[in-house]
Amino acid sequence: MVMYNYIFRTTKKQLHGWYVPEDNPRRECTAERLLINPYNGCSVGCFYCYARALPGNFEEFHKENKIFVFNNFPEVVEEQISSLLVASCGYLSPVTDPFQEIEKKERKKKKC
Repeated sequence: MVMYNYIFRTTKKQLHGWYVPEDNPRRECTAERLLINPYNGCSVGCFYCYARALPGNFEEFHKENKIFVFNNFPEVVEEQISSLLVASCGYLSPVTDPFQEIEKKERKKKKC
């Protein structure tokens, strides 16, 4: 059984695919998908997981068994979504399993 270290951080993370121009911070619409990712890394441990090849926190996840938990992520998501007039569907990102063990305690997926 692999032991994981949980790293808790605050974040200013932008939802995937978002771009808000400085001259018009309230976007009319976003046609991109909204990938909501409250965790980087996963305790499920699938050997074929493509997240193991991603840069940044995912490198540390793969090499050092670290899972990053973003403390303020639900609030950051709420703030970003409230700045839009129209948005496409949002879904929990496939690069980390939102149904892993840490979710039972932290409930970030549920809050998002």
